[in-house]
Amino acid sequence: GKADGDVIFTGFVGGTLRNELFTNARAYVSASHLEGLPLTVIQAMANGLPVLLSDIEPHMEFAETLAETKSMDGSAETPDFLRTFPVGDLGRLREELKRLAAMGSGEREAIRLAAKDFASREYHWSTITEKYRQAFRGLVASR
Repeated sequence: GKADGDVIFTGFVGGTLRNELFTNARAYVSASHLEGLPLTVIQAMANGLPVLLSDIEPHMEFAETLAETKSMDGSAETPDFLRTFPVGDLGRLREELKRLAAMGSGEREAIRLAAKDFASREYHWSTITEKYRQAFRGLVASR
């Protein structure tokens, strides 16, 4: 695609430039039709960005994890830092982008803190390692 105003289509970016983009972006959007578990989404949340994702299965895993987290701790007040839209639905994508652009600084700050907290809590290596440990113990116990 071509750039339009403040929208930049970067293609692959790594290293220092990627860190600069995460630090200075207003949001992270992935309108993918197909991909595996996108580590860039975790990186975006760890950098405090709201994420807007197409509703493909790998993206919906983030939404499901967030829903489970909210139900476990009873915090329905978590700011809405993770939103999804039907894959290929340009009208909904446009609406969500307008919503992101219209956010005030207070809402952006609440989202920044909630996204960073979620990423560090749910996708920290110690958390992931413990989930694998439990899964393997379950497999061994079922034999």
